[in-house]
Amino acid sequence: MSRCLSAAELPGCSLRAARIHSLEGSLYIVELDTAGGTFWLGSDTRTRASFRNLGAARAALAAAGIVSATLLHASAFDEMVGLGSRADNRIEVRLGEDS
Repeated sequence: MSRCLSAAELPGCSLRAARIHSLEGSLYIVELDTAGGTFWLGSDTRTRASFRNLGAARAALAAAGIVSATLLHASAFDEMVGLGSRADNRIEVRLGEDS
């Protein structure tokens, strides 16, 4: 998936789900599942947008009228409590208007 949608294109894209991926170093990118396929939120149609905090990613979605999303975040909990690391340590957190 390397296609991007700009924020201006979001209102007419029949969005099914928005997922905000938390990457290392306080970096966030937004994945959009639409009727036309899966895209990254882009600063234009070729460049994937990145955000320095969760609030900025959510604000970009909110500007297009999208208030709910899922945050995908890697958790180190198992390692912190001595259980070793897992292959998939992602957690999903639903974000809505009140989060």
